[in-house]
Amino acid sequence: TKQVDWDADESKRRKEWSRACNLSWGDRTDTVTMRRLLLSPHLLRFGGSRSGDTCVFWTGATQKVDNSEDSEDEADVGQGGSAAASFISGASLPAPEKEPNFVSFPPQGVCPLELLSGNPVPTWTILPSSRVFQPTDSLEVRMWRVKLIRNGGNAPSAPWSSLPHLPTPTAAERLQELKLTSVTVDCSAKGNSFCIVFRPEITRVREGDQFEVELRGLRGEVEQCCLFYDFRSFPTDRKDHSMMEVGKRLHKMLNDMDIFKEPEKSASGFDEKGLKARRHEQGVKEGVQVLPPLGLVSHTEKVINSEVPLITIIVCCPEAIAIQPHVMQVRAAGNIEARRMATVLKLGSYYHFRLKLPAAYCTFELSFLMVTKDSPDKLQEHPWKYTIISAEGCPCPMGSLDHPLYARFGFSPPLAAAQVFGLTVMAPMDYHVRTGFVYFMVHLQPDMLREEVMGQPTGEMPKSLLWQRLEEAAEAAEKEAISNSIMKFPDPLFEVKEDTSKSNNERLSQQRTSLQMRRQTAMVIKAPPADPVVGGVRRMWREMRTEMGGQVQDSSGPMHFDLAVLHPETGTQRFVTRLEQQPAFPEIFDGLLQFQESEANSKLELFVRFNRGE
Repeated sequence: TKQVDWDADESKRRKEWSRACNLSWGDRTDTVTMRRLLLSPHLLRFGGSRSGDTCVFWTGATQKVDNSEDSEDEADVGQGGSAAASFISGASLPAPEKEPNFVSFPPQGVCPLELLSGNPVPTWTILPSSRVFQPTDSLEVRMWRVKLIRNGGNAPSAPWSSLPHLPTPTAAERLQELKLTSVTVDCSAKGNSFCIVFRPEITRVREGDQFEVELRGLRGEVEQCCLFYDFRSFPTDRKDHSMMEVGKRLHKMLNDMDIFKEPEKSASGFDEKGLKARRHEQGVKEGVQVLPPLGLVSHTEKVINSEVPLITIIVCCPEAIAIQPHVMQVRAAGNIEARRMATVLKLGSYYHFRLKLPAAYCTFELSFLMVTKDSPDKLQEHPWKYTIISAEGCPCPMGSLDHPLYARFGFSPPLAAAQVFGLTVMAPMDYHVRTGFVYFMVHLQPDMLREEVMGQPTGEMPKSLLWQRLEEAAEAAEKEAISNSIMKFPDPLFEVKEDTSKSNNERLSQQRTSLQMRRQTAMVIKAPPADPVVGGVRRMWREMRTEMGGQVQDSSGPMHFDLAVLHPETGTQRFVTRLEQQPAFPEIFDGLLQFQESEANSKLELFVRFNRGE
């Protein structure tokens, strides 16, 4: 609950002024601007476009469309309305439906947990229609954990899903009142001009959680309103089946306690011959680092004779951060690299290596590239190596590495950097995937999982990552142009300094609209840039930020997994999809894609992105 004490003396009124701003200008950092534009009750249509990591939306709403000459001028167009009007120009609009009185995110009623996109506790936004409701100084927001009472109800005769039928609730029992943080109201002209923002103090929204939110102090049709939420998980049956299959495969692979037994032998990381060679190359006599020893769990001898095409090797090394396998085929004419022949699964201090032998009657050499705690940014080769000989009768899929099918053979390439960040690609593990439905799954070590922390409002406008990158690139280009004598002096437009002598509240109260900002710098803009190319581009970016600053927002979440699909012939990117974080298992990111026969030979690339704080 948050109320403002208006009936107080002058000194208390001054202290309450900053809190009073939360009843009209609570979202000063544009945290939920994009959400307000897209979830406005007045929104009829919108358009969108994406270029790289930047998404731009055109939103707007028209109250009515008639044939009068003044209809275009009298139409109520919201933020970005001119773009939306041009987007739908020339098309006849259907009769507008009745606007909802309240639009909420998370949506009221039965809410899928998948909509939270991995955020453990979402920031609630409730948008009462600004044409029906307005805030008052007695506005109150309260929230309870409740139990919704459902009295039966007839299930549909032909259910479309295997999920249980949920009858409409008839009553609610309040169990516990929740404390709210950052309860603010924003009435700025960004989408719907009435937005209530708050966040409950709970650890995580889980499957089966039910809440009630009560609004009091509204001016409009009703003074009080209650919204109910029931969070349920709606995973697809095919996705669940794929996840269970991955779990069964891992259980079969690791269902042997001998994997975690104590090492029978230790392989020293000191290599006298290699040490002398490195000293000779580096030109030093001492100081070359010795790698930690490897604990040999499954194979204690250097030579392995195999009659099966799949080999499992277990080693233990607590001092290593990551170990990457490297396989070479031994030939008389010279060794060649056997790519994608080995993969690794990190299990704490144990490393589970799996090798596929491509051809029989061949000799391979397995070495280990190690990242240690003393050198976390460098891969170093351990002196211990295995020599693997495939028997003549080994049922391998190919005759040699020169076979055309070798281009599709093996595992997905393991990377030491993924182990450093606690990432493991669980599915698909093979380099070649078939058309149809393909399940992708990435596991993140629980101790590496970072939950997003929602900061408190500071009253300062943060720079979006897009504008920050553009500004840094422009400054670097200008400095380079000055150093190369292309420019004699910096652009005068960017020499305007902000007055830091005023307090934060004074600067906030004097913030101007985009039109006033353009008027302020009109005289400076009239002056030509110091360089028509560098200065012109930088001024264009400044104008873009002035016009679009409030409509650009960085994505939330500490990390994101992007799966890119490339064109089979040109290699250009066709589309990118994101792996979603499992609500019940936050350490798992997965997704299900369907590939057609026409997409054969396409290349798949998986990227991990961290937020700016990483």
